Amino acid sequence: MGSDSLKLIGASIFALIGFNLPDKYALWTLGIGAILVIWFAFGKYSASGQPNAEKDNIDTADSNNAEDLEKLKKVDLNSWAVQPSGYLPKNNEFEFSRTDNIQWIEPVTRTKNVLYGGVTSRVRLMKGVYWRMGSVKPLRQTTTELKVKHIGTLIFTNKRMLLLQDSGSVSQVMYGSIANIVPYTDGIGVMKSRGKDVYLTSDTFEGEKAAIVLTRLITGDLDSPTLTNNSHYQSDKMPLKELLQKMGKDPQMSTRLDTVNNFFDLHPHSEYGDLSLETLWKSYQDNPGKTRVDAGEFLNNIVSVAQTVEESTYDEGYSIRGFIGTNDFETLFAQIRHGVVEYYLLDDPKFLESFNLDESPEYDTKEERDTTASGSTSVTDEIRKFKGLLDDGIITQEEFDAKKKQLLGI
Repeated sequence: MGSDSLKLIGASIFALIGFNLPDKYALWTLGIGAILVIWFAFGKYSASGQPNAEKDNIDTADSNNAEDLEKLKKVDLNSWAVQPSGYLPKNNEFEFSRTDNIQWIEPVTRTKNVLYGGVTSRVRLMKGVYWRMGSVKPLRQTTTELKVKHIGTLIFTNKRMLLLQDSGSVSQVMYGSIANIVPYTDGIGVMKSRGKDVYLTSDTFEGEKAAIVLTRLITGDLDSPTLTNNSHYQSDKMPLKELLQKMGKDPQMSTRLDTVNNFFDLHPHSEYGDLSLETLWKSYQDNPGKTRVDAGEFLNNIVSVAQTVEESTYDEGYSIRGFIGTNDFETLFAQIRHGVVEYYLLDDPKFLESFNLDESPEYDTKEERDTTASGSTSVTDEIRKFKGLLDDGIITQEEFDAKKKQLLGI
């Protein structure tokens, strides 16, 4: 029961008592009742004034924010484009947004031994001599927590998202690896198709607006005038053969064109690109975690080059393949098409199964590499199918993890 109701009840009681009391007491009782009525009326007046004003302010703010978001969906982003600064730009790369003091947060998984358990028994053999039977094994607890990995200036370009740190280091996410963007009041969540998801936040960061801009940059929805008509973006697209000749002048990159099977092949000559398959296999066997991190960085470089190739030519229908090895085009490392990784060596079931056999995987022919790549695509599709079942609640997380390991041969 509210305080207003109690005031009215109290006033009514005093009024009834006052009418039934002698005159000398009735005046005092009726006076108290009148005071309660005035108190009630004043409270209603106050309540009907200030909160409504606050509500009007909130409604106005929400309305203004909604209008700003709608305008942001339609504004011509081409007019925002400026030349990059503070980092090495890619071909035809332009900067659209820059925000300072952004925290770059990633999930970190930790595993620790919480206690030891197991059935054991102790048998006395003789005085002072005992024999312990059974087993004692640790029980492990795995937890995932969000940790701030970097702090710096967040930059959105037409090709990637970067965080420029004070030390000069750069963290980046290529748009081709982003599967979804989740807006928050003070940040955004960048859900990736591979690698760790990233959360970006600060006290002054407007997450909803940032999500709209980032989504439009990823999808190429920059509004009229279109990207190709804007003077910032005018570039001479060329046939793949001409691009092949141009890239072939770079001693750090071997290229070739397969017009029969529609492949544009790249072999970067770097410390990682010149690794033999056997060296990579031994590295993965010794330290799979570090090997995956290093391989992921090399994969991002190939994806970036593939994106540049696709944007520099008007020839369509080609897949970009990246190779590693001591000889040119020795081992297929990744295959990309329209920014999507169709094949990745470290996710190849044949590569992973080789650890159970304790032998290095061998790829004897180009045809076998191509067959492996198409097989890996089907494995990826199967994993996505079971992920959909998990999201729909049809299977449990444990069932999904078991099926994923089975498909990947882990």
